[in-house]
Amino acid sequence: MTEIDPYEYPIYPHAYLNRARALLMEGNAQSIFYAAFELRCFLECRQDQYLEAQREYARSVPNRWKIGAQGKALAGIFKSEKIQYVAWYVEDELIFDVYHIPVSDELRDRVEKLGTLLHSQKTWRDPGDEWWNETRKNLVETFELAWLCSRGMLLSPLFLHEGKTVGKFAISCDNDIREKIIAFMKIGSTGIMKVDYLEVLPEDWKSDLVV
Repeated sequence: MTEIDPYEYPIYPHAYLNRARALLMEGNAQSIFYAAFELRCFLECRQDQYLEAQREYARSVPNRWKIGAQGKALAGIFKSEKIQYVAWYVEDELIFDVYHIPVSDELRDRVEKLGTLLHSQKTWRDPGDEWWNETRKNLVETFELAWLCSRGMLLSPLFLHEGKTVGKFAISCDNDIREKIIAFMKIGSTGIMKVDYLEVLPEDWKSDLVV
């Protein structure tokens, strides 16, 4: 069994999200505050990841902790909140597909409001206070939005212009998908790329977080 270093602390979006989930599963008072911190870090990291992938199109790249300014910078590149779905086919066979899922205004607003949990609390609350349940419920709902956003492997939206793609092809994926993409992108490979815009994500996309 591989021993995990107690000071191992990954700082990529999914790592923040995984820690937020684990904390929410603990179901105690202190986990609520630490989960809020991890969700905040997820959003900062995710938006920064998107901006880095689209840096050549951004007028500026704000510091990652300025999540409102980051949101405005991203909106200057791709204003729509529609999900972009891109699929590649060879001889009518689907080779691989990816989603670009923008950070929604709702997710950003929710995370910004978590700021009240990141500082010392002015009010002591009894363990039976309904505030604890309401706050955890809000965190779980925020987690769900963050989890959906994390499912998008395409870090920069692609556009078609006169039969050619415009935009930087930047993805975050596992090795299996990476190998498929590398094989498809080899010189001489031909295929069809289809781009669709979705209002909503597939209905079966639900996290396994137990409320």
